[in-house]
Amino acid sequence: MEITIHMTDSAERKLRTYDNKIIKLAFDHEGCGCVMSGVPALWLVDEADGGDVLARGSALPILYEKRHAVFFEDSLTIDYDEGKHAFQLKSKQQTYHHDMPVQYK
Repeated sequence: MEITIHMTDSAERKLRTYDNKIIKLAFDHEGCGCVMSGVPALWLVDEADGGDVLARGSALPILYEKRHAVFFEDSLTIDYDEGKHAFQLKSKQQTYHHDMPVQYK
């Protein structure tokens, strides 16, 4: 499955402030005990890992791990709430995370 990621204008503006980093949509399961207990996060990385693929449709290049695509729908939106200073990951069917962390990895 390939993932298409749309980005709102506010999310694009905020993500452009992280100069010289590659954005990766991660399914972070570190410390969760099991990969099935992971949570979505935005990682800022220097380079792609071997299992990373490029999402389609985004204003900025966004990577994701191909093996983690099963945890997401095929069409996602990244939004940024400027009042809360928080990223959200959404689809038409659900909100995956309303306060998605951004982490340097």
